Amino acid sequence: MMRYGVRNKSFLLIFIFLIFSTLLVSCMTDSVGSIIEVNKSIMEKNIVKGDIPIFASIYRDVSEDEIQFLATHYDFIFILDTFCKKPLLDRIRHYNNNVKILMLTNPYFFQSYYGVFKEEWKARSKKGDYIYSTYGDSAKYKIHLLDYANRKWQQAFSIKNADRIKNSGADGILIDTLTNSAPYPIWASGLHKNYSVKNWKSANRNLLNVMTQQLAKSGRDLLIYNGLISEEKIELQNREYLDFSNGAAIETYGLGQFDLDSGDMYRYWFFHHSIMKLMKHAVDKDKYVFLEIRADSKSKASQLFALSSFLLLRSDKTFFYAASKKNDETLIWFPEWQLKLGKPVKPYSEKNGIFRREYQNGIIVVNSTSDKKRVNLEGHFYNLENEKVTHIDVKSLYGTILLKHANINSDPEN
Repeated sequence: MMRYGVRNKSFLLIFIFLIFSTLLVSCMTDSVGSIIEVNKSIMEKNIVKGDIPIFASIYRDVSEDEIQFLATHYDFIFILDTFCKKPLLDRIRHYNNNVKILMLTNPYFFQSYYGVFKEEWKARSKKGDYIYSTYGDSAKYKIHLLDYANRKWQQAFSIKNADRIKNSGADGILIDTLTNSAPYPIWASGLHKNYSVKNWKSANRNLLNVMTQQLAKSGRDLLIYNGLISEEKIELQNREYLDFSNGAAIETYGLGQFDLDSGDMYRYWFFHHSIMKLMKHAVDKDKYVFLEIRADSKSKASQLFALSSFLLLRSDKTFFYAASKKNDETLIWFPEWQLKLGKPVKPYSEKNGIFRREYQNGIIVVNSTSDKKRVNLEGHFYNLENEKVTHIDVKSLYGTILLKHANINSDPEN
């Protein structure tokens, strides 16, 4: 999701565990559909969206067919600042006036702010040298980092973006990324006093406050930040910023290139930290949550585990997406997003590590333990292969969705 995200480089012990963790064991109870890259043939199939709340991100120019698909199949859309212009938003709302749109931008990088930044706002090391990004393409092109903690820069950033949002017609902003300490390029260059942890956290709070004030002047009030993460020794480290915003995005692939397919250790971390701590904390505070994982055609069981886990805590303010591992510019579709589960009937329950949540049209089951579990169901349900079942066997750290009625969208290509 986050094209210009700046990620902390900790997680050392977890990283080591992941290298030696068990490789992904194949599949679980259900054989489910792979993700689908949204192309012309897929868009022509007239796929009908279900009622699972989902979002997507736009990092490039999009065709008219893609605009129509985005507008009619996703509840929230994030658009990179470069492309967040009124003509595009007008086309999206032509097809669906109810879709919510946020402009995605980053206060660290200056490439989006030609004509706005001043020379003194560029970040410098102790020696006075410019600090450049080390992330992705921005490193390749030696992109300057801005003096994020500079209050004058934060004011200029907020005024400029509030104006952009008003002119484009977006509903608000997604700020990418708020870390609890200075990102790697800054501390690696030699910290100076403006980049202490204390000052960095203060800068985050100030930016959110100033941005909120400027949004209000533009008649907008939706402010989301990316960066609600959990580290080994600092759980819920960025949770305080929820009090200064409407919610947060959770990227669940923050450990280098490792993801849910890397083994039990990361799936354990995903469920017990990203879901049961981070997401639950935000949901309990009635905040927006945007949960994103990485996926490909080989990630079937992991995708379903992530989606099932998300659905345990789903609220009216929670949204899910599975980005492509190969290219975050690729728009994808998840076959299970066609399901019509209805509303949650009650909160989740847990017994012996098995989590369940009942929906109007189905039930969610997640096994959070290290052992395979047999789960007896109360009555007959249909798995995602349309087989009628009265019990299921769920492998360790996996989940599934069961339906009260046969699933007419069981074919992922239908």
